[in-house]
Amino acid sequence: MKRILMNKNVEVMTLEYDSISCSFTKIYNVSNMEYAPYIISRISNDNDALLKRVSRWFLGRGIPSWRDRLDLLLHRLNVIAPNELLNKAFGLSLSDQYWLKPFDTNIKYDDINFFDNGQSLNINYYSEDELHVTGEGRFFYEVRSFNDIIKVVKDIKRIDVSKLKGIPE
Repeated sequence: MKRILMNKNVEVMTLEYDSISCSFTKIYNVSNMEYAPYIISRISNDNDALLKRVSRWFLGRGIPSWRDRLDLLLHRLNVIAPNELLNKAFGLSLSDQYWLKPFDTNIKYDDINFFDNGQSLNINYYSEDELHVTGEGRFFYEVRSFNDIIKVVKDIKRIDVSKLKGIPE
């Protein structure tokens, strides 16, 4: 699949992407290397080394296998492996602005980024009695709008939403 590595809305390079191995197999062109992730931008004039570095960097964007409650997250999202999330989420990460744009589409960063409405939270933990929410993203999380969080909590039906603290109206 032909993909464009993007830094927000700036095209960095166009590559061929293998979604099964989550690796890149060909570089079509490099348009703005100065906008590439630092670890990638240090390589020049060696397409083989660049291809390997981009693939290694991209795989590192996935959720680590040791992440708490990873199995629950994968089950809820109906995926088998963490790397599948990279494909479903355009390669987005919670920690930066790089992503893979499908070639010949008009998708923009604002259309797909995780923090698009100014109301994103991380659900770190929930139980019958409580919902732990922060903006740090260091633990188990799903990025959701406040309305989506309330829907999820109401769907659980075991938590009295009126007793939750820290969620704006």
